Amino acid sequence: MMSNAFQNILGRQPHHLREALRTRNHHSSALPLLSWKTFSRKNSSLNGQMLHRFYSTEAGPSSFSETVSTTPSTTTEASNKQTSNSINIEDFMKVEIVVGQIVSAQFVKKSKKLICFRVNIGEQEPRQILSGIRTHYPSLDKNTTSAEEELNQLFVGQKVLVVKNLESKIMAGLESHGMILFATTETIENSGSELTATNENSITPVMPKDYERVKPGTRVC
Repeated sequence: MMSNAFQNILGRQPHHLREALRTRNHHSSALPLLSWKTFSRKNSSLNGQMLHRFYSTEAGPSSFSETVSTTPSTTTEASNKQTSNSINIEDFMKVEIVVGQIVSAQFVKKSKKLICFRVNIGEQEPRQILSGIRTHYPSLDKNTTSAEEELNQLFVGQKVLVVKNLESKIMAGLESHGMILFATTETIENSGSELTATNENSITPVMPKDYERVKPGTRVC
């Protein structure tokens, strides 16, 4: 049931309602009127505080109150997080993405997820790059001869995009020198972009358009 105090507030004219919505706390008299500007991003003094709103009625001091939290919303926090993770164009230009061609592919004995690729990116020797994609291919789940054959059929000779200047990292006792870019098939097929996908698995290497004519080592970014 709606309280009498709240009914009184709803029945007021706009100029009276503004007076009814004045805020008070336990230590001072009237505070400034609340408005949308009070809760704007620029006003950070209220962030994390709890405001106690007291409604004044014709009968005198308020008998009805509600607590208003001004802690930033989840949406605001997500927006701020996204901004903090942003990079400028100078940082982006540091990334070297080149076209590579997979020379060999092997399972990693100490890992159920990793595949060890050797990739030609136009250097004297192919680069060793490890990718944790094995679980995305159910047919590669077992260490069998047929699984190894399918691994080679899927990847050897394929053109891929490689992050060339990524810091080296040791995984399962092997050192990886770069990163092969993969994406889900749905994302690639439905994007209408300059990228293409070649198999029906849930994940596939990202390749440049007209990849057959692009030489290994060609810089994309």
